[in-house]
Amino acid sequence: MDDCRVDFYQVFQNGILLATVTGTDNTFLVTGLTSSTQYTFKVEACDRAGNCSQDGPSLIVITLTSQQASSALSKSE
Repeated sequence: MDDCRVDFYQVFQNGILLATVTGTDNTFLVTGLTSSTQYTFKVEACDRAGNCSQDGPSLIVITLTSQQASSALSKSE
């Protein structure tokens, strides 16, 4: 453990680096997902020296079917 602040975050999708965002960003929009598909996401915090947290949890999500997504959109309007 060190005392360096977070400089950037690495966002992984299914174990592959998807994006690197600045340490001041607290959101990231994932696009291009397929309906009815399971994805695993993980975010690693990194300092300026490139030391990244690798022991954080992953999040597993399953996207909605096209029908579920259409229904959810129509309810929100």
